[in-house]
Amino acid sequence: MPLLYLQLRRVSHQPRACLAPVGEKEVPGAGSTTGQRRKHTCQFCQTEEDLLEVKPDIVPGPRSYQHTYRIHFSRAGSYRCSETSLGFEVRALVAIEYQWDSWERHLKPHQLQGWVVASPLFNIQVEPAGAIAAIYLPHIVCLKGGEVDISLMYVAHIVNGELTLEKPTRVKPFYAVLENPSFSCLGLVFRYLFKHIPVHSKVLLYHAAMSAPTTFHVYVIPCDDSLEKAVEEHEEKHNAVLLDKPPQIDNPLYIDRNYTVASSPKAEILPKKLKFSYPIQERRQPFVEVYIRDLEMNIKLHITEVSSTEVLWEAMVREEDIQRARSSPEEQADPHFIDRHREQLIQRVTVVDALLDKLYGPVLDEEQYQRIRAGATNQDKMRRLYDLMPSWDRACKDSLYRALKVQHKHLVAELSEVVNWALVAAN
Repeated sequence: MPLLYLQLRRVSHQPRACLAPVGEKEVPGAGSTTGQRRKHTCQFCQTEEDLLEVKPDIVPGPRSYQHTYRIHFSRAGSYRCSETSLGFEVRALVAIEYQWDSWERHLKPHQLQGWVVASPLFNIQVEPAGAIAAIYLPHIVCLKGGEVDISLMYVAHIVNGELTLEKPTRVKPFYAVLENPSFSCLGLVFRYLFKHIPVHSKVLLYHAAMSAPTTFHVYVIPCDDSLEKAVEEHEEKHNAVLLDKPPQIDNPLYIDRNYTVASSPKAEILPKKLKFSYPIQERRQPFVEVYIRDLEMNIKLHITEVSSTEVLWEAMVREEDIQRARSSPEEQADPHFIDRHREQLIQRVTVVDALLDKLYGPVLDEEQYQRIRAGATNQDKMRRLYDLMPSWDRACKDSLYRALKVQHKHLVAELSEVVNWALVAAN
């Protein structure tokens, strides 16, 4: 297998342009960071130290993954970009400009023969270049607690269509670190040895409004911020909304293996299987379409490998998930129906036990269920139920609201009508 026809060596290129720090965002030190946050986690990979997260200035490009990011550090430190996950170890005053670039724009397919792309490609310019002690390039490969041979990962430098490879200084669970770097188009590649490569991955679940009312798009993508932004831009263009479901897949997925999405109750799902890949062609990512005729019942989605029954990811989708995703921040900030009508609900709900039966499991545990049922009157039971609500999130209150609509639909309709008339009077 050819080694890309190039020697492995320490490269040394001059920066292509000087950057003017005037007008750039200045980050003097930890006081200007936005906090520490880990974007990706993995049960197999060792936890590593967090870099301080900073938010760069953004110069919009024609697409969200073509923005240019600029930042000016005036003090030494180790930082991570909040938009791209790119990390920098800074020695001194420095101005940095960077953006995601396109592998296929710079390289022909044969130049990557025998290699798998393992990261986004970054176009980075630094002034002065010597102010950067190390660069942290985010990668998608799951090291699986040391099972993966990290010697197969290389830093790729691309200048004028020519590709040069060098060994990273060290490979960490979520980054490859290159000390004393030179700057060009930089990315990571992994030597392909006829084995499937484990990849950190996530699931994005969108409600597609322009289709039927209950159509969902399920994306299974490597943990690459540029891909996530490209998917977001494509879906928002068609008025789709991202549902707030856990994105992380605990186990790694494998490049070129087939995965399937299933549901309970059964839904119409196409395609039947999805080959997991790391697309570099304009970052277009395939998705699975899920259509269900009636969402009055919750739908449970899960993902498995075609050849296995092990559930790799699962989520429950409820009608209120869609309503919440499509509501404005102002609407979400309004008091919930359950909070707004506390007094009336305590006094007028008469079938509390039936409500508790519907809340048992998803909202109430056994001890809570029995304690509330032990109340002497319906009012006492409702007060005990409300005593638990400070620990509830909006989804728990949504569950109670849905149960009330079934057991006390006339009361819910009456209270909702009162609110609507109040809004009319206010206007």
